[in-house]
Amino acid sequence: MVEVGEEWTMTTRRQSTGKAGRGEQIKRLGGASSADRPVKGVDALPMGAGFTVRRTRLLDEVLTYDASGKAIVVCAPDNFGKTALVLQIVDEVRTDPKRGAALLIDAHDAQVDELLMQFDDAEGLFEQSDHPLVAIDGLPRFEKKQARMIAARLRELRSRGCGIVVACGPSNQAFLKAFGDSVKITPRALLVGPHEYSDWARAFSLPIDLDIYRLTQGVPALVAGLRGTKAGAQELPRQFNACVFDVYQAVLKDLAGWNKQLLGMASLMMLLGNGSLADMGRCGPGLSTQQVSAFMHDYPVFGVDPALQTFACVDGAPEAMRRLCASIVRDEPRLARRAVKTLVKLGRIDRATALVARLLEPDEALKTVLAFPTDFSLAGHAQLVMRLLAVPRDRHEPARPRELTALYVASIMTGDLRSARSAASRLSRLAEDIEAEVDRLDWQRAEAVNAAWGGSDGLGLPSLPGDAAEERDAASDLLLLHAQLLRAVVRHEDLPDVIPAERAQPAGVELDLPRLLVAADRLLGEAMLGVTLRLDDRDDKMEKSLEGLAAGELSWVGAQVRLAVEVRRLLLGIPVTDKQAFADVGTVFVRATNQEMQLFCLVLEGWQSLLDGEVANAGFRGRQVARLAGEDLQFLFDWAKLLEQVAYLRNTSRVTVREEAALLDLQQQSVTPLYAWRVALTLAAARMDAELSAWYSLQRPALMEPSVRLLARLALDALGDRSDAMRRLIPHGLLSSYSNLAPAGVRNDSLFQLVERPPADDDQVEIRLFGGFRAERGGHIMLDDLWRRKKTSILAARLVLAEGSFVRRDVLAAEFWPQLSEERGRCNLYTALSALRHALGQRKEGVSYLITQGDGIAINTEYISSDVMVFNALARQVLLRRTGVSAPQLIELCLKIEEVYCGPLYVPDRDAPAFFRNMRKVMQSKFIDCMMRGVDLAIDEQNVTAAIWMAESALRHDPGREDVVRAAMRVYDMDGRRREVEELYKRHGLYLSEHGDGLPEPETRALYERIMQRLSRRSSAS
Repeated sequence: MVEVGEEWTMTTRRQSTGKAGRGEQIKRLGGASSADRPVKGVDALPMGAGFTVRRTRLLDEVLTYDASGKAIVVCAPDNFGKTALVLQIVDEVRTDPKRGAALLIDAHDAQVDELLMQFDDAEGLFEQSDHPLVAIDGLPRFEKKQARMIAARLRELRSRGCGIVVACGPSNQAFLKAFGDSVKITPRALLVGPHEYSDWARAFSLPIDLDIYRLTQGVPALVAGLRGTKAGAQELPRQFNACVFDVYQAVLKDLAGWNKQLLGMASLMMLLGNGSLADMGRCGPGLSTQQVSAFMHDYPVFGVDPALQTFACVDGAPEAMRRLCASIVRDEPRLARRAVKTLVKLGRIDRATALVARLLEPDEALKTVLAFPTDFSLAGHAQLVMRLLAVPRDRHEPARPRELTALYVASIMTGDLRSARSAASRLSRLAEDIEAEVDRLDWQRAEAVNAAWGGSDGLGLPSLPGDAAEERDAASDLLLLHAQLLRAVVRHEDLPDVIPAERAQPAGVELDLPRLLVAADRLLGEAMLGVTLRLDDRDDKMEKSLEGLAAGELSWVGAQVRLAVEVRRLLLGIPVTDKQAFADVGTVFVRATNQEMQLFCLVLEGWQSLLDGEVANAGFRGRQVARLAGEDLQFLFDWAKLLEQVAYLRNTSRVTVREEAALLDLQQQSVTPLYAWRVALTLAAARMDAELSAWYSLQRPALMEPSVRLLARLALDALGDRSDAMRRLIPHGLLSSYSNLAPAGVRNDSLFQLVERPPADDDQVEIRLFGGFRAERGGHIMLDDLWRRKKTSILAARLVLAEGSFVRRDVLAAEFWPQLSEERGRCNLYTALSALRHALGQRKEGVSYLITQGDGIAINTEYISSDVMVFNALARQVLLRRTGVSAPQLIELCLKIEEVYCGPLYVPDRDAPAFFRNMRKVMQSKFIDCMMRGVDLAIDEQNVTAAIWMAESALRHDPGREDVVRAAMRVYDMDGRRREVEELYKRHGLYLSEHGDGLPEPETRALYERIMQRLSRRSSAS
């Protein structure tokens, strides 16, 4: 057979004309073009949307063969564009002035006599042209004798100068052999080639991001079926599934007529989907060389590649393939069993599961699954096994070991311990039959599942002779490694080395449970041993796998993956998203009677509670685990005691902590790292800096042990600013490993970058409202006359105080012109807004400083900034008391607030809306609260200078607040300034008497008396 080589071509699906009235299907075409001379009563040339692409190069090649005196046979299955090509050839001859005569014969379902009669009618073509054309579309299969008759008649016409074009399927072997002297146009020549794909893409508006050859294999009908596809769309058009079904159905129908063996191989390929040609012979006869050649040349929809020895059916139409596979299984059930066995042996369990679940009857599906009692469960399909085993069956014999083994493994994977115990008990009674009925590999896997689960009471399996000596497979090795990894994590030991089975990457299983368990253990171990300091793509994969585990109801594996994901988030300082993870996983290990993992989950639950502010619950968890762990589980004991101590330090006064810290034995030589951190954090919280420095120097190797760095960081962050003294001792190069926040004096970035100021350019406007109204552009004060208008500055200030939020027009009109009607107020507001826009420099083509939406007006915060916005952002950081922000940082924030708040909020001098007066009180109160917070922190940090600065600033802005006076008295007392204390108290009394507020509060008087008495005692002693 001759292939058209350089450019492949493509057509669309043939439009069927039906079976009735075959005599009317004969077309005598000649003279004018089809546009000028439509054929009466017959739709012979369906040149609609499906046939709009002209097969230019293929047409030229066919006509070249025709001109050289050769007959052409277009041999391809249906939907490869045979009819379209024949129609275009006929149309090309008709419109050729030198020829002009052509006869098109639709031979579908025609008899030999009918065809011979129609050939006789072709004699009239010679009267119109010396070189007419006879085109036959859809030549059916005939016996050898009949095929020879047709071939002989066509040769006779050919010898008289008539062009011959015949379209038939590859199954028409008798005719192809009888007409062997013709030129063959094979199916591969009709496929879409890269050079002509651009024509089809334009004709059918196909987006450029389509993976066209993966989706269609270049089959013409499939390319046309993609019409209407949107760029970037996740789903293909509905008609594409129908096109795929028609294409493969036509191929199977064509094969069924002449080669049953090839039909069986084609059906098996469709069930497998894709793979290696060698895979076809895994569970039966393989492909012969002749069959490979037939698939490659005659049926390219199977994507057979002899060079790579692979095949691949069309991808992207799952519904069509399901329907096709269902019809195959219905006709040939044995092929389904062979396909499932082949897929399981290849490790493609997911596709095997799809075939079993969707195509096989329950009894047949159960037999297939029991042939591989552990493979499906370990690939994440334990629910399928449980569902098939639960189907009622008409039988009286008890379950045998193979079925019980499948039930045992599936039950543990789904967490159904009742069924697992029942299966284990019955297996113990049938121990003598296990070796004969259960494959050694499957039994080893069942034992490995039992070891990985943890050996809960009643789940033990009977031992078989020779178990230890047998070589295990990858699944068994991974399950046993999982048990070793969990033990190493709980005991904080080095993880076992990576085994070869971990490095393999199976392609046919989405949820390889043994491999998933080991991967989760590795991630968990890395976090517990401080190997990693950030999340990576492996964490994303683990989180995605949780969806599949939940869908498959694989509670045991899902619990351990949840544990790994959330432990890494907890230790790396990222908020835990699954709040119930540690409690749920702990419940799983309670059912497994695995006390070590129970205690491990309880400690994690306690740390989570501590970070959430539940200090009492965290302390209880720490005491509980420490009591149960004892000295046998040294790591869990130390970690629980650290949790208990941090919770205690969080909730205890510094005086009490100092008293207890003074009793610590600081001369110990050999201590565990977590014990060293427990003592260090106690000394840091007590502010016993000298003792802490000595302890750090003595226990530096234990404190800086890399394997506990993330555990130490968790404790540091949970303790908050009370751990700052310890943070200061950590070397700068290691600081990022021990805390998300470095203490003051160590950070490289400036505090004032906390609230980023907009760049100073000509478009940027800053409006300051503290200490008076001031508008600046690019760092320079705006002196435009429009700013002298009272309403302009007031309106600007009002919108700035909204901080970008929209203010309704009726609200503004009511505030600024309460005495006017609503209509008049809106008119005045319109005038004031126009003046403000001009004052800001807003133009049609320029920056929009004021924006409107609906009835609301707001400033554009992208171009207008304000000291009010900076003040509120800083105050939010100080007053919200976020855990993890150090005391020196908060003090510096307070000093920045004092710098920004350079005076009371701007209030217009007359006719000011009440809104401004209320906001002034709010801002002043917020400022004083921040100063008091800063003073308290500075006193704790013994930063007297900063405390005095903030106390005096608060006094300057609100001298009547009692808490401000008391704070100032305390800091003056710390600095030894007795005279200032006395003067402050007297001034405060005068202030109260002048404002009619009476005497100072009892707390203020008591503080003053204590200070004076203490100073008097010191004077007497001296």
